Amino acid sequence: MKPQELFKTISPVLLLLAFLNSCNYTSKSVQTVKMDREFHFEDYEISKGRLGKIKLGTTIQSNTSGIHQMDVKQVPGYTFGYDGGGMAYLYSFKGEPVFALLPAFETDSIIAIVAIHEKLKGPKGIHPKMSVKQLQKHYPGSAILFNLMMEWEEMIDAKNNFSFVFMTENADRIGNYTLPGKTASVPLRNLDCKSEWITID
Repeated sequence: MKPQELFKTISPVLLLLAFLNSCNYTSKSVQTVKMDREFHFEDYEISKGRLGKIKLGTTIQSNTSGIHQMDVKQVPGYTFGYDGGGMAYLYSFKGEPVFALLPAFETDSIIAIVAIHEKLKGPKGIHPKMSVKQLQKHYPGSAILFNLMMEWEEMIDAKNNFSFVFMTENADRIGNYTLPGKTASVPLRNLDCKSEWITID
């Protein structure tokens, strides 16, 4: 058989194989995209000084460069109680905020982590969006503190450096702050109020 005839015979076979391989690659690509859109909350455990592998003192870039399935935007650090003109990086999944990272001013070094989504779990199952009543079972006798700068209330886990933040107004305060300048109180009312987030610092 002449080389020209051999080429004519083989070419359609090669084209068919190339087409089938292309279809298979496309199928795998779609599957990969679907896998990338999953978010595993269990990989982001709340613990002292860290959220999963994201650790205080490390850089944002080194911790988040591989997170492709999340949306990120910058918000003022003041949103989470950090003044000084810096920005926070808010990470969301499917339109729901999951966590935020706050770097030191004009650096990439993380000084605080904010756990927002209730599927993020910590020691003994604690998580954002827990009520005061639920938290009292984990932290019996803990005081509610009034943050004068932000005008919200907090419950502190001093052992782990966690702060549970409650975005309350005057009419629905958890504690009773009757003395001028008093910022600590035992919970007296509104025990069903749920925390907005947990700050790790």
